[in-house]
Amino acid sequence: VGGLLGGHSGSAIKLDRANAIKLLVHVFRQALDSIPEIDLISITGGDLRNAIPKHARARVLVPNPAKEVLAASVERTHAALMSEYGSNEPNLFVKCTEVVEPSDLGVMEHFSRNNLLRLLTCLPHGVQKYSHTIEGLPETSTNMAVVSELDQGSQAYVLTTTRSSLPSALERVRKQISDIADLCGGSMHAKPAYSGWQPNMDSPIFKTCQEVYKEVLGRDPVVKASHAGLECGVLSGLLPGLDTCSIGPEIRGAHSVEERVQVSTVKPCYELVLKMLKRLSQNPEP
Repeated sequence: VGGLLGGHSGSAIKLDRANAIKLLVHVFRQALDSIPEIDLISITGGDLRNAIPKHARARVLVPNPAKEVLAASVERTHAALMSEYGSNEPNLFVKCTEVVEPSDLGVMEHFSRNNLLRLLTCLPHGVQKYSHTIEGLPETSTNMAVVSELDQGSQAYVLTTTRSSLPSALERVRKQISDIADLCGGSMHAKPAYSGWQPNMDSPIFKTCQEVYKEVLGRDPVVKASHAGLECGVLSGLLPGLDTCSIGPEIRGAHSVEERVQVSTVKPCYELVLKMLKRLSQNPEP
């Protein structure tokens, strides 16, 4: 499965783009309905924890008489997926290619295969809740980012990234992921999470930034909240009560090969920061 748009799991998660791993699992399970004896050798997909998977690949073993049945099943499922995602994912493709594999190639036991398929099907992906404060802003989301092999194929590794501006909501989704892993015969290891950064429209430093922005650029700023991990959240978590604001030049395609900066916005941003620092030094508590 490939040709998907992917994107940053913070800024693009609300765009409802397809997840290649999720689609691949669906393609395989549809084929399994037609060919119960199909074996799964491996399944891999995704690249980075903070990117929506654009491609995924499964290696399968089928009896020779079932090859045409498999190809027909893949073609049918591709057509169905294009009906579902085609307007949003015009370059989506699903291909089935015959390759020669070693005769002693290992395959998953059907019990393990089915548990892995259930895990990848049931793990949540996408926006889990939108903010009640800022319209259209994802408050909590999770990205099923990577599936790969460990220990020469004896284990499957699945990487997810969960984001939330509310620590309690973040832990609730993490607990859901842990429970699903347990039910499917796996286990979850969670790394320390970023501290959430709840939007504060009454922040004094935010109001100062708005005033200085208008003085420097001659127009009112467009205020947006970002569903992403920022240093402001980390610092606020370490220093309760810290007033924070995030500003910067215009960038696009964050954390991707398409990342770039609008050069014309760099100098005004620099001037804005200097003027803000001067204003804050004159009035430390705006």
